[in-house]
Amino acid sequence: MKYFILIIAAFTLLFFSQCDNIFKNKKMNTGTMNNNATPNGDQNGPMPEIKFDDENHDIGTMEQGEKIDFSFKFTNTGKADLIINNCSASCGCTIPNWPRQPIRPGESAYIDVQFDSEGKLNEITKDVTISTNCNPAVRKVMFHGLVKVPTQH
Repeated sequence: MKYFILIIAAFTLLFFSQCDNIFKNKKMNTGTMNNNATPNGDQNGPMPEIKFDDENHDIGTMEQGEKIDFSFKFTNTGKADLIINNCSASCGCTIPNWPRQPIRPGESAYIDVQFDSEGKLNEITKDVTISTNCNPAVRKVMFHGLVKVPTQH
């Protein structure tokens, strides 16, 4: 048993040391993203900027089991193309959908969100995390509402 634990520890150490080497040697291709920030976030030219009309959306009251669709409108107020690399939600009940094409300076677009209230009850607050080529690169928007027990018919 003692040797088994030592072997597992050795493999774990080897695995994590190799992952670190892989990430250190991996170079990000920023040319296709039109990102004018260096890897440490310093600006070296015109930058995009994302501005949301509403960063904390109230979805109101809904019955448990309902699905609701809504959107977060945003505008690129910067001076370079805005790229949204990814959007993720704080739980599986929320599905974000975002534009895959660059958003030119001055243009607006939407991050569409679907929330499924199945299994939820009372006050809810959820986050959507947005990864961009802005500085800072990660932004969050939120939504909140009230999920009630369905009425009996």
